[in-house]
Amino acid sequence: MYYKLTNIGNHRKRNEDYIITHEFNEKVKLFIVLDGVGGSNSGDIASKLTGDKVLEYLVKNIDLNNITASIIKEAVMYVNKEIYTMSNSIKKYSGMGTTISLLLLNEQVAYYVSVGDSRIYYIKDSLEQITEDDTYINTLLKDKIINKEEAANHPQRHMLVNAIGLNKNLKCKVFKKNIKKMDKFLLCTDGLTNMLDDKEIFKVINKTKNEKVCEALVLMANKRGGTDNISVIYVECD
Repeated sequence: MYYKLTNIGNHRKRNEDYIITHEFNEKVKLFIVLDGVGGSNSGDIASKLTGDKVLEYLVKNIDLNNITASIIKEAVMYVNKEIYTMSNSIKKYSGMGTTISLLLLNEQVAYYVSVGDSRIYYIKDSLEQITEDDTYINTLLKDKIINKEEAANHPQRHMLVNAIGLNKNLKCKVFKKNIKKMDKFLLCTDGLTNMLDDKEIFKVINKTKNEKVCEALVLMANKRGGTDNISVIYVECD
């Protein structure tokens, strides 16, 4: 069971986010959220092309009887080269890029990967961010150069150090997690997480019926300002 919603927000002229949900069969399901790099050329094109091409690659090449992390990484790496080539060979696409967070469920196993600062959360007794933000600020935090309070107001807190299409040789890792029935996941772009902190997101999820979670989160983010596009996918494992 899953629900999805994307919203332009209160201030942007176009929606550069893109979301994909796809069922290969009853057991194998794919979820992707993407966010065209803010301020770059053709961010909306980059996010849509990336999502569509990743899906196309997996449909053509995945072995549903023997799913591995490597096929997911291959899809992401392949599409990164495609977007990078377009960005560097077609003037109107110069500098385009996108984040991607991808979750693939196969019965009792979840595979996931993230490039950029769109996130995937695992939800059980709390909200656990299982992806890592590829941001300059997160690098400073890991190196203990700044603390969380300083990071919250840092002028470069939204600067990405990794995204699809920005570098020819992409660094990414696909993770694997064992899951159980009724486990939940949330995929979202930073239009949500820049407006609401993790405790607030978890509170909304806990007090909202499943089919209304996406609407409630988007509504709250827009009430807080809605400074960016907002995209969410809420997944409950069958």
